[in-house]
Amino acid sequence: MPKGWVHAPASPEPRYFFVYVRHPDDGSKVKLTAHRVAFVRQNGPLASDLVVRHDCDNRSCCNPAHLLSGTHAENLADKARPISIARRKERLDAAISERAAWHDAIREMTAEAERRGAAIRAAKRAAKRKPKQDPPKLHGRPLPPRRRPVGAQP
Repeated sequence: MPKGWVHAPASPEPRYFFVYVRHPDDGSKVKLTAHRVAFVRQNGPLASDLVVRHDCDNRSCCNPAHLLSGTHAENLADKARPISIARRKERLDAAISERAAWHDAIREMTAEAERRGAAIRAAKRAAKRKPKQDPPKLHGRPLPPRRRPVGAQP
């Protein structure tokens, strides 16, 4: 499980989350990443050429203690660290096994639904069938066939 303050409900792949904030000058809405907002609230303004890096390697994390400022090149170097690669591989393996478990559960539910559906369809067909009975009789003799009114369609 990824560590840190996760911004939204857990998803198999950590991802960036965005928030809309009002620009202090003109009041217009500005779309920012949630971790950048958390960093700025904790540490003050950030130069536009700097990025917020995740020390915990979890994109969903908004914990200011896990966030660092730096250049884009430093961020790419962080991404190439062996520990960072190992963490990403671990999260990817967990996501793959979670998805595999979901697929297995869906296959089982589908098979059960098909089995139940077949049983239900068979029961409905059986209920629609008319039981075989002797033809109705009057005074021990079978009733004559019904006569159709003149002009009726067969």
